[in-house]
Amino acid sequence: MQSARLPIRWLKVIAGIALGMLVMELVVRQIWVHERVDVPGYVKMGKPNGTTVWRLEGSGISHRDANGYRLGYAPGRPSVLVLGDSFTEALHVDDDQVYTFLAQQRLERLGIPLSVVNAGVAGRSAADYVAFADRHKSLVHPVWTVVTIRENDLYEDAFVPGKTRFVRGEDGKLTTLIDEPRALPRLRDLIWDNPSVLVRYTFYRFHKLAEEAEKDPPLFHGAAAEKKGDAHSNEGPEGDEVGPLEEVLDLLRGAYDGRLTLLNLPYLEVSPPHITPGTTWQKVLAYCARTGMSCIEPTEEFLRLARAHKAPFGFLNTEFNSGHLNADGHAAVAEALARELARLKQNGFF
Repeated sequence: MQSARLPIRWLKVIAGIALGMLVMELVVRQIWVHERVDVPGYVKMGKPNGTTVWRLEGSGISHRDANGYRLGYAPGRPSVLVLGDSFTEALHVDDDQVYTFLAQQRLERLGIPLSVVNAGVAGRSAADYVAFADRHKSLVHPVWTVVTIRENDLYEDAFVPGKTRFVRGEDGKLTTLIDEPRALPRLRDLIWDNPSVLVRYTFYRFHKLAEEAEKDPPLFHGAAAEKKGDAHSNEGPEGDEVGPLEEVLDLLRGAYDGRLTLLNLPYLEVSPPHITPGTTWQKVLAYCARTGMSCIEPTEEFLRLARAHKAPFGFLNTEFNSGHLNADGHAAVAEALARELARLKQNGFF
């Protein structure tokens, strides 16, 4: 009678596969550990009380509090809420290298004790900052709010279908719509909740590959790319063809009771060092001048880096002056932010 047991060679194959998976699990844990969760009424964010290891771009370890905000803020002080996307979440650098932490330290040296709370989440836009304002204000109780942007956060990203975005309500006024698609939600959550980092990382990479595959090749959107500007350009679309800019700015101001600073991260050309103000940012500055809203960007700080043959963007494991803020970039942004918050404090705004 033939034995039902597996042949020895198959047991060796299975053991080899299991050992290989274990080795890969240990390797991946050295370069990428990240968990995301759904918060009711807020959509996906980094796991509260979680730790992220991110060495795909840069090399950072970040920690979160019970509300999902990045640790490093000083509790028990008046709070400044800082909103933004992946440039603010800044998984690419350690907690003590992020511009929110560095700005808090600079303010301490000036005798201004504030708690600068980093609420950045990758993929956010102006629509998210308006839609989730009540959540942030109820958790942080900020005396002031800073919204960190790049120009497309005010137009393209804020109106794109399939995510939280601005839409016209029945009354014709601009409002927000939380529209986060949940294809196969149970499977997606099962993967993100999986204890295996290898499983989560594989899913993450396939998800990014699918996102890239959905984009048209340059041949089919060359005209649009030329109109919007390339990755190192400050030029946005002319006029308000993508979104009504002033209405967006009005909604942002109203959502945070007028106690708001817009912090723009400009694109820097390093040779020769220069920054060309984008059309959208020029309109934002005109709006700020008319309404008295606080608007800043680290122009001089970025140019100083370029003159020293450095760049605010890019890491040793990525392209020079491309991608997200590096440690020098965060220090430059912190300098500009601390200076503005000190000015606001001294002038009695909070």
